[in-house]
Amino acid sequence: MTKAVKCGFAAKAFTILLGVWLAPIPTVRAQPSLAAKCNATANISADDRIAGCTAVIEAMPANLQGTIFAYFRRATFLLEKGEVDRAIADYNHVIEHDPNNQIAFLRRAWAYKLKAAVDEALADYGRGIELNPKDAYAYLGRAGAYMMKQDVDRAIADYGQVLLVHPDNVAAYLGRAGAYDFKGEPDRAIADCNRAIEISPERGAGAGRTCRGRAHTSKGDLELASADFNQAIQFNPKDPRPYQGRASILLARGDLEQALSSIKQAIELAPNDPYFHRWAGIAYIQDNRLSEARDDLVRAGELDRKNPYTQLWLDLLRRKMGQPSELEEASRQLDMSQWPGPIIRLFLGATTLEAVMKAADAADPVG
Repeated sequence: MTKAVKCGFAAKAFTILLGVWLAPIPTVRAQPSLAAKCNATANISADDRIAGCTAVIEAMPANLQGTIFAYFRRATFLLEKGEVDRAIADYNHVIEHDPNNQIAFLRRAWAYKLKAAVDEALADYGRGIELNPKDAYAYLGRAGAYMMKQDVDRAIADYGQVLLVHPDNVAAYLGRAGAYDFKGEPDRAIADCNRAIEISPERGAGAGRTCRGRAHTSKGDLELASADFNQAIQFNPKDPRPYQGRASILLARGDLEQALSSIKQAIELAPNDPYFHRWAGIAYIQDNRLSEARDDLVRAGELDRKNPYTQLWLDLLRRKMGQPSELEEASRQLDMSQWPGPIIRLFLGATTLEAVMKAADAADPVG
């Protein structure tokens, strides 16, 4: 073989080899730092992590384990950014290629809960429990979904399942306490709150006292409730929930300004919580400060368009301000089979007061 032929052969071989190196994973090879961001543990923004996972996904076949993991990671970062639909699409891909991936079902269930797609969430939690019947987190998640549907007894049963698997689970005691309180059994709620405080003085110091304060409020023991909320704030001043609890006590005592001050502190700590905005809007209505009420209620509606109580209060406010009702359009997004569906139908002229009173006997009208 002549030198020229050898050189030509070597050049051709190098070209082929270069093509083999680059063709299968061009994005990963061309941008190693970008792809590495998908799994990096350093302090990297969610956008950069999403871009890194996308680089991996685009560079590899869809059914490879590495690609499936990249979809899973990207979904996590998308949820961090609040891009719930995109996250669900990524979890769909993971589950399609790995149908026994229990964590993917639980994560997708959580995403569905964020969308208030409760039936879909329940289905995913159910599948997660089938795959691992002893997973306490799956039961906790499903209990929360049942509470969203006001299916309190099933929620209590799931919290009980958690405690069978993990008898000292603080979250289960706190969750079950909330369910008992919602059901109108504050004494049982207080017992669970106390147990949470006993098990974990650190966590129970704040969350347990907030839990107990709510149950005391339900019993009408405002002094005990106030003491619990104030202590909860001292233990954890960055938790918005005891501020709202304290605001409820102040409002019950007729101290509207202090109540509004307390709820504003809750909103500062959790500006995207629709419940706190709705609470503030209702308080403003009581003080006839309608424009401020509108701002908070509209914000609550933007954050959670499927909450019937927000839509009811918005409708009452619009009537008070002489504005046209938008309740009929809003009701299309609501679950009218649950309370306060009968009240909404009454406002729309689709039922009678007598029918609403009968429905109230079988419901728990909590706002």
